[in-house]
Amino acid sequence: MAYSNFTKFFLDFNKCHPEAGYEQGVRAYTYYCHGLNQGATDGLTIGLIEHLQDKIKQMGSVMGTSSKDASWHNSAGKIFVDQSNKGKWQIWHNDAFILGGIHSHGNFQLVAVNAFEKWFEDKFEDKLGFNDARQLDFVTSKNPKEKFPLRVTQREVIGLNSFGYTGSGTSTTSFVCKKKSQADAATLYKYQKAVNSLTRALGFTEKQ
Repeated sequence: MAYSNFTKFFLDFNKCHPEAGYEQGVRAYTYYCHGLNQGATDGLTIGLIEHLQDKIKQMGSVMGTSSKDASWHNSAGKIFVDQSNKGKWQIWHNDAFILGGIHSHGNFQLVAVNAFEKWFEDKFEDKLGFNDARQLDFVTSKNPKEKFPLRVTQREVIGLNSFGYTGSGTSTTSFVCKKKSQADAATLYKYQKAVNSLTRALGFTEKQ
């Protein structure tokens, strides 16, 4: 069930990210509402940023389109990436956007899943060494320059699998909401717990 107002959203948001503050909570709520509305109409598209370039050109970024763009929110954009080079992207923004899509029961499209899975396997074999400069390496709110075992797309798939979605496909996977009650019960806090539970099971600790 969608948050009925900003206050309920912010209570959950602040429980997960007390260091973020009120302004970041307002922005996260805006992105949550964007995901809620977009999910109900067009669905959400996710994937590694190198696989999303054509989609970004077609659909635009939710976070603005260029370094000259003074706004931090583009209501017409549909892909959650930051093209401004101003460091506006935060993990809590991304989580809020995805949760909005989940609460909408909308479909999610994961682009280039085969390449994604190969990347995941390769990185686990290499003890998950990451390039800190890459946006998709940001998996916690504490310090995006630290190294952690999961990239954002992996985090998103964990959320979908945890909250009633089932995926199918090859080069592009469509995640469909099969258990709406689970999607309705999703919260930012439960999303965070699901990610942390997997990282612990894999033998890593994701710092919060």
